[in-house]
Amino acid sequence: MAVDTGSDIARPSGALLADRYRVGRHVGDGRMGEVYVGKDLETNERVALKLLHRPLCSVEEQVARFAREFRLTSQIDHPNVVKMLAFGKQETGPLEGRHYLVMEFLEGRALDSVLEGGALPVPTVAHIARQVAGALGAVHEQGVVHRDLKPANIQVLRRGALPEVKVMDFGLGRLQGGDSEELTDIGVRLGTAEYMSPEYIAHHQLDHRSDLYALGAVLFTLLTGRTPFIGRTMRIMQDHVSAPVPRPSDHQGRVPQWLDDLVHRLLSKDPNERPQSATEVVKVLADNEETPQPRKRRARPSSSPSAAPPAAGVSSVSHLGNEREPVYPEPRPAVPATPVAVSVGLLVLAVIGMAVIGFLLGVAILSFL
Repeated sequence: MAVDTGSDIARPSGALLADRYRVGRHVGDGRMGEVYVGKDLETNERVALKLLHRPLCSVEEQVARFAREFRLTSQIDHPNVVKMLAFGKQETGPLEGRHYLVMEFLEGRALDSVLEGGALPVPTVAHIARQVAGALGAVHEQGVVHRDLKPANIQVLRRGALPEVKVMDFGLGRLQGGDSEELTDIGVRLGTAEYMSPEYIAHHQLDHRSDLYALGAVLFTLLTGRTPFIGRTMRIMQDHVSAPVPRPSDHQGRVPQWLDDLVHRLLSKDPNERPQSATEVVKVLADNEETPQPRKRRARPSSSPSAAPPAAGVSSVSHLGNEREPVYPEPRPAVPATPVAVSVGLLVLAVIGMAVIGFLLGVAILSFL
């Protein structure tokens, strides 16, 4: 059933939800709802308020999916998973009939917007990966599969030298081992094609290892600035199922071998060939964690007389013009002096030669006379 999900023309800023949450400025629109900054009047703290699009509030399936986002994640307590605070339906006022979610407020940017600047440094990627894998481990322990892990659903917060991240948007989440509330029509695939696992595309089957496949695709994107497969949606899905498994090093030479291998394993077509848990991924990352090193200053040339001279054959440009002069490792060698005895000998030979030539010329003249 196609439903117009357009947001309300008039923003409900200033309205009150559940006599507790004051709606503030609008910060964005998603597939299912509008997001606002709000204020919890009981704690005096900022919160994030997600309102289900009004047209969807009359669609039972959409309301159930919205409610499930809260139910699946409200019990997860992990520093890298967004905290769900409340869910309900407003019964009075300008927001009457609207379903809402209340979440912790996050000051930051979605990871996909960070990627607009290109691939990220390896230590930063490893740091982010460890947090996301830890979050997935906590989610999977509760029997939940995220099913839509992607950069847009990872919020980046700057709280120190390296970024802190929060995994969010569990609107497509489901329970492992089958979910009586699948809420998906036969043949329909929910999620984002660029990060969708082969088993879900081909067989409509998925478990926690499908999230690990998505994590591999996310890391590939962070390291290279592009997704593993590119093209139209159907082509991308086909490549997930049948194309050779790519390596980040195919597109970015600076990726260390251990991280290249980890991403390659996460992107395996066969779930049994991937790491079997997020905890395993965290361990690999922890064992190889790199921290940013301060850039070394280039050593200045020494002015000491004992400093090694430049290598022979290297040219330098004169500071007075563009002419190029050779630089030698040592002063140019002087031409050796000719010994005195050799000089005298050569002079004597020259005199004798001239005498012989004069004698021969005299004989020749007399013969003509």
